[in-house]
Amino acid sequence: MLFSKLCVTVTLLGIVDALCTVSWWSQRTRTVNFNGLSSCNEYNYFMNGLHRDHLEQNDGLHLIKGVVCCKATSRFSDSEVLAHHEDWSIIFQESFDIWAFCPDGYFLSGFSRYTDGDAINYLHNIEYARCIKPSNHPDYHGKCYTQYINFNTQGVFSCKENYFITGLHKVKGDYLHHIDKLKCCAMQDDPEFVFDVDTFKRIIMDNTLPRLTMLAYAMGYDHISGLKGWMLGDDYFRDGDSWVADTRLYGWDKKCSGIKCEERFKIDYLDWSFHIKDIIYGDSVIDELKPEKVYEKLFPNLRNHTVPHITKLMHEFLPSLKHTITNHWEDNPEYISLMEYDPKYFGNIARSIKLAAEGSRSNTAGEGKKVLNNAFMYSIPPRTLAKFKFFFNKVRTTTPYTANLVAKFNVRFTGILRPHNLHHQYRGSQERPKIIHTFGDESETFYTDLRRQKRINASPWLWYDMHDYYHSVVNDPYLANETNYQLKLRGKFEYVTGKSLHTLVEFKAANDRRKRETETYYFNGTFIAKAGPDDKPVEVNYPEISSKGKNRIQLEPIFNDPVSS
Repeated sequence: MLFSKLCVTVTLLGIVDALCTVSWWSQRTRTVNFNGLSSCNEYNYFMNGLHRDHLEQNDGLHLIKGVVCCKATSRFSDSEVLAHHEDWSIIFQESFDIWAFCPDGYFLSGFSRYTDGDAINYLHNIEYARCIKPSNHPDYHGKCYTQYINFNTQGVFSCKENYFITGLHKVKGDYLHHIDKLKCCAMQDDPEFVFDVDTFKRIIMDNTLPRLTMLAYAMGYDHISGLKGWMLGDDYFRDGDSWVADTRLYGWDKKCSGIKCEERFKIDYLDWSFHIKDIIYGDSVIDELKPEKVYEKLFPNLRNHTVPHITKLMHEFLPSLKHTITNHWEDNPEYISLMEYDPKYFGNIARSIKLAAEGSRSNTAGEGKKVLNNAFMYSIPPRTLAKFKFFFNKVRTTTPYTANLVAKFNVRFTGILRPHNLHHQYRGSQERPKIIHTFGDESETFYTDLRRQKRINASPWLWYDMHDYYHSVVNDPYLANETNYQLKLRGKFEYVTGKSLHTLVEFKAANDRRKRETETYYFNGTFIAKAGPDDKPVEVNYPEISSKGKNRIQLEPIFNDPVSS
């Protein structure tokens, strides 16, 4: 009765953000020598707590009655999930205190165990953890903490609301009650900052993997999951710019079975490039910067009468153009901030933005060198040391812009076909041939080519039949929509140029007759006009730029076929 009340409380609290349920594990999975996966009932729910039975002498895994599982928090609730299977087979073999974790950004959904025969399964029988994350979640967690538990009594042992289990800790020993800590982490709701190209590409690859595997299944590819996969699209690892269905099986002496069982599906992302699609400039803001000392001269008048002295400075300077990107990916659900350029990929973007800026009314970065000069004549009193200081007056023009940046790439499928495929040549064939198919080429990117192939029923695939059999997959607008690979950039150009030179002079008594005339330059070569450390950025208003909203629908999952796989 107490547990029933507790379950109701957990569920009602979860309605605020993450809906929680209890996944009761069946009598079959609770046998002492069960072999296989035990997880949340919902493939896209995340483990929040463990419910264990009362302590027994043989305190094994069969005494876990079920788990508390929760839906993702609101920002990620409509996202597909990525599943990674983390090898825990060695970790729980250890006899000392040790943690077992999911990868960064992933959360526990279940774990698989193997049997020693008729013996009871203990902690060392855990093979791997099923760790999942929303496809648009970063590869790092939100806030985390350690939950200490007394796991030798019956009851529910959970993380806080909206926190999920990411790791288990055990003390020395092999019994269930030797688990004494849970690592609990929240999902990361803050915008994800992208500091390099790899992160940019990783976000696109994460978001497209579930939908590309569904498309491949509709086309007729087989072995769409890794060997440990529960759902189609499960159990992939990233190899550079490729997703590869995993053939590894953890534990002792594990081998796959079935026709061509080790020939798994692979997705390659090829020929990446990034382009500015639109750019709009806002109103410029002009301000004067703090003058910068560039030259200093000491002139001693050691005579007993006033002496006229002419001081002059003439020197070349260059204006400077600084480009800063200040904002993040456009609207929900991919929040990203691109902070710097990788020349390999973004050099053309930097050049195109700069050229556009140079053509605007407020930016003249292409002017080249200029010369400023000034001359001053002062009457130096007798026995006086004159110190002349020359200051460079600078003016800054800050121009904001908003631009749409779009990623272009091609996608290549490699895998074997199942007999029930929709390839015009091999439909119904038992050959299971290996087929390589690419969307996109040098002249056309992946998503435009995908639209074209579906529209014209392009060979070798029977797209019209595919539309009839897998309507929701083929008509899913996400993959073919360019805006899903589009970044809204907000940035600004700070153009600093020289305005004038001014001089300050100080007089003091020349008591040292050995004092000589000296000059000090505070720069080498051509002087570059730029903002100094005390020059704070000005506030600007970024213009709005139109773009179509993102299309994201949640597809119905397809369970992996253990016979086929």
